[in-house]
Amino acid sequence: MSREARHRKILAAVEAQLQVGIADLQRLTGASAATIRRDLQVLEDKRLVLRVHGGVIELPGEPSVPEKSRAHVAEKAAIGRLAVSYIQESEVVLLDAGTTTGMITRELARFHHITVVTNAVNILVALLPFASFEVIMLGGTLRSANQAVMGSLTEDNLRHIRPDRAFMGAYGVSLESRCLVSPTLSQAYLKGAMMQAARHVYVAADHTKLGEPRYGFVTPLPDEVTLLIDERVSDRQRQQLETSGLAFRLAPTEPGPLDGDPDRLG
Repeated sequence: MSREARHRKILAAVEAQLQVGIADLQRLTGASAATIRRDLQVLEDKRLVLRVHGGVIELPGEPSVPEKSRAHVAEKAAIGRLAVSYIQESEVVLLDAGTTTGMITRELARFHHITVVTNAVNILVALLPFASFEVIMLGGTLRSANQAVMGSLTEDNLRHIRPDRAFMGAYGVSLESRCLVSPTLSQAYLKGAMMQAARHVYVAADHTKLGEPRYGFVTPLPDEVTLLIDERVSDRQRQQLETSGLAFRLAPTEPGPLDGDPDRLG
């Protein structure tokens, strides 16, 4: 049984029973206790479950923006540095909601004037010091869990904007299905509208987002998209990336000059 299949079985068992022991998961998957513990560590890192003595319980709710901003900081910062290398002076840049896309704002001081479009409250606040930028906040209904606005008004706003580049956040990235995964249908639909509006599309996601998360709403990725991901991918993840057909670049976690041309694939 593949790791992805084990993860799906584990999550299904946790959702059905709320608390499951390691021995139960061994019987369910046929895997060793050591393998199950490694699986649970991966799922806990993704904040899909919470490990307890002798087993695992469901992690209720979606983690808040402050909680997510404290996770994998070095990896997200690396992706932010890589992402901004694609941006050119005077462009219109769309930043989707997310803590990884939020990291891009830390690198924008090198520009004199760009236009930033976003639906994220945390990104809007981070852009307040950039007085020479034009900042467009999309309208819509506030979703407090991820500090973002969405809905029909947001989608209508996008009809009037043609961003040069869109940097998409992700709750999960399915390489097998070539799609983004979201916890709500509204978010999945909005991500599709954002990607359709932009001339160039990038997905900013740290390595823990790869796989098949439990969220059930998906957004197919366009043919022309580049995945920006940190270099701490596992050997298995890198192999999956190379066979997926998706263009990708690995972001070095140590600050420094980026090697090669920004259009070179990872």
